[in-house]
Amino acid sequence: HCHLVPFPFWFVISPEGVGLVSDVTTIQLGWSVLNVTAKFGFILHLQYIKSKYCKTLDATREPYCVHGGPVPAKDPEALHDGDDGGDPDNGGEQKMRTLISE
Repeated sequence: HCHLVPFPFWFVISPEGVGLVSDVTTIQLGWSVLNVTAKFGFILHLQYIKSKYCKTLDATREPYCVHGGPVPAKDPEALHDGDDGGDPDNGGEQKMRTLISE
C-alpha cells in the first residue's frame, strides 16, 4: 500500500493543508497524477497476487495430476493419501512448499 503514501503529503502542501501550492491547475494535475499512479500500482499488485495464486494452484495440482484428464496411475499404491507411511512425491511436495512460501 505504499502507492497511497503520497496522498497525505500532497494534501498537506495543497490549499487544504499548509497551502504551499496555490495554483489550481497544478493542484488538479497533482491529484490526477497521484490517482493514476495509485490505480496503476493497484492493478500491478492484483496481477502479482493472481500470478502467485496461479503458481500455488498449479503446484498443488501437479503432484496429483489434476490437469483435466484421467489420472495416469499405474498402480493403486500411487494414489495413497499419505497416512499409510508411503513415500511422498519426490520433489512435488518440496516444490509446493517453495511456491507457497514465496
